[in-house]
Amino acid sequence: MAGGLGFVRRYDRSVWPAVVVESPWAKIRDTEMLWLRIMRGEAR
Repeated sequence: MAGGLGFVRRYDRSVWPAVVVESPWAKIRDTEMLWLRIMRGEAR
């Protein structure tokens, strides 16, 4: 988080070398909603 923005970073360790995927920077509220959707299994 920085300046009211945040993102979610994911590491895919099922492949070698590990792949890093990041969401776009977004408002903290939107980033938190994305995180909740990920934790509930509702996001891809």
